Amino acid sequence: MNGLWLTIEFKDVCPSKIIPEYGRDAERRLAKLRQTVERCARYGIKLYVFCIEPAALPADSPILKRHPELSGNKVNGRPAFCTSNPLAQAYLEEATRTLFTAVPGLGGLIDISVGERWTHCYSAKGDPRENNCPRCKHRKPWEVLAEVLSAMERGMHAA
Repeated sequence: MNGLWLTIEFKDVCPSKIIPEYGRDAERRLAKLRQTVERCARYGIKLYVFCIEPAALPADSPILKRHPELSGNKVNGRPAFCTSNPLAQAYLEEATRTLFTAVPGLGGLIDISVGERWTHCYSAKGDPRENNCPRCKHRKPWEVLAEVLSAMERGMHAA
C-alpha cells in the first residue's frame, strides 16, 4: 500500500477570511492531519484528502443571507453553492491553498463534486436544462465543473 485517503469537509478544516464561520476549530484538526501525514511518510505512504466540495449550504444559512451570490440552482428548496461568481471561486482557491499550506506533504485531493451530494449548480441529477440558477442556467455543465476544479487546482498549486 502506498496511499491512504481521509475524508474531510472544508468547513471543518479550512479557516476562511471569505467565509469566517468555516474552520473555527480547524487548528486541532490540521495538527492531527499533519501528524498523520508525517506518520504515513515514514512508511512511504502518501495521504490524500477526500471531500465532496463545494458543499451546498442550507437554505436558511446566515452565510447565504450575507452572500446571496453563493446561492445557486435550487432543488427541493435547497440551493447549490454557485461558483459562477468571483467570491465562490476565491473561497475554493483559498480553502485548498490554506489546506495544502497548513499540511505540507499531502499527496493530493480527491474530490467528488458531481454525484454523491448537492454541491455546485450542475451537481443535481436530472435534466441540466432545469437549472434555475440565474447565473449558471446560461452556462454549460462542463464549464461550471471546470471552474470548480480549476479554482481548487489554483489553490493547491499556490501552496
